[in-house]
Amino acid sequence: MTAKLAQQRPQNRPKIFFIQLLAHNPAGSTLSPAIAFGLIRLAERWGFLIVENDALADIVPPTLPRLAALDQLNRVLYVGTFSKTLSASLRCGYVSGPPALISSLSNLKMLTMVASSDYVERFVFNLIQGGQYLRHLRRLKTRVEDAHNASKAGLEAAGLTVHSTVTPGFYLWAEFPGKRDELDICHAAAERGIFLAPGQVFTPNRKAHGPAAIRINVAYGTGPRFLDFVREVVGTSPER
Repeated sequence: MTAKLAQQRPQNRPKIFFIQLLAHNPAGSTLSPAIAFGLIRLAERWGFLIVENDALADIVPPTLPRLAALDQLNRVLYVGTFSKTLSASLRCGYVSGPPALISSLSNLKMLTMVASSDYVERFVFNLIQGGQYLRHLRRLKTRVEDAHNASKAGLEAAGLTVHSTVTPGFYLWAEFPGKRDELDICHAAAERGIFLAPGQVFTPNRKAHGPAAIRINVAYGTGPRFLDFVREVVGTSPER
């Protein structure tokens, strides 16, 4: 990734770089420490900022490297949220970064949004302070890991190639064998009431590169109708 960024820099001269380091959406992948360190060195060399989206920080191992920790919040803005672990209806998150930049962001927030929901913030705070959030995370981690492993096994048994992941997250990236059109697969699934996210949604130039792929939410990766559809597309038979 850093090599590709280095090639693009003379033409694009980026000022800010957005990245999800851990349990990436859509691939479910995790950036290696070597590439993370290389990215920080490029940011220092070329003077751009990095926004690290750590949306799943509370359910992935805390020992995994974060850009913000490696950089000591010099050129990294660290963004987190409770929407992924509590509820999408709770639009509550946080950001850490260089003091001067955080001050500017706070002023911009006051000009554009005035304030976020005091009720939501106090609700989340009370869950954390009372210990309910920690107990919830323990259950959530187990459920995500079980769903991740079961989805991966089911998809591979159905004939798809599932990209390996370092830590269980919400998403898996799976490829179909042979030459197939992603959009045709997704349209056929939609006719049966199954929503699929084709690889082209995440990488616009995928049509000319690589096999047909889809992103799978592990919460639905073991659904019988979904797996039956995948087997039909691939041409495999369910195990008896």
